[in-house]
Amino acid sequence: MDLSLAGQQFSLLENFKDDTRLRASFNALTHQTFEFDFEQWYQDGYWGEGYQPCALAHDGRIVANISVNLMHFDVLGERKRCIQLGTVMVAPEYQGKGLSRVLLERVLDRWQGQCDLLYLFANDTVLDYYPKFGFERVLEHQYRVALTPSAQPCSFHKVDMDDLLERQRFICAVDCAVPAARLAMCSNHDQTMFYCTSFFKDCVHYSAALQAYVVMEVADGVMTLYDVFARQALDLQTLIAQLCTPQTTRVVLGFAPLDVSGFEAQPLESDDSLFVLGQAGRIIEDARLMFPLLSHA
Repeated sequence: MDLSLAGQQFSLLENFKDDTRLRASFNALTHQTFEFDFEQWYQDGYWGEGYQPCALAHDGRIVANISVNLMHFDVLGERKRCIQLGTVMVAPEYQGKGLSRVLLERVLDRWQGQCDLLYLFANDTVLDYYPKFGFERVLEHQYRVALTPSAQPCSFHKVDMDDLLERQRFICAVDCAVPAARLAMCSNHDQTMFYCTSFFKDCVHYSAALQAYVVMEVADGVMTLYDVFARQALDLQTLIAQLCTPQTTRVVLGFAPLDVSGFEAQPLESDDSLFVLGQAGRIIEDARLMFPLLSHA
């Protein structure tokens, strides 16, 4: 489909992930904008039908994009079909021509009314932009707990995510895990592997005793527990006690736990703000929830 915008001709592109040339162009713009790309994710086989870019190309080069992420979440015990918009980008020399608006309107026309929640994360530079399209800013809450340093035996060991067999075991655990959060992403190992084969590749740990995986990292005495994947419900406080070292003084969760006892909920401080289309996001703010950090696309 061809479009004329600001006196230039653009091609609207979808379903191009298997086109080597277009995928390379898409990755180039992604790297220019965000300093990462999706090529390894694609080569590893995790770029599935749940991630659908909608792009504009000029002279064969992709210069603008907004991606649709088809997802399901367990929200307070109810399964919801959700769409997260992400990878919103425009090449610098094409900014100010209305390309993002054209893409956003097309995506909303296609998907509005086809899901329970349609949302995105936006930085401070565009906080006034998305409300023009019916999005409302929603406050998320993050859970944390201060600890008295102690040493307890730990049954967790680091997982080698370069080992294909270990990787497959982890994927099976993700697919079979019971929710550990009140707002939990459902069986989406493609999205989880985006993080766990790149940014958090060294953060995956496993306990044979608990038959559980965790994704966590520690910096300056603060442990960030991004997620827990286990076949049975676990006591989160007991699990945290195993993971902590004598140097750990505080634990921050990357999800809203099922049992909030002992945790303090605080408004989430982040470079990105959550915007939800319409009134559907009120439940997230009222129930003090947050989208799991590993679900951010």
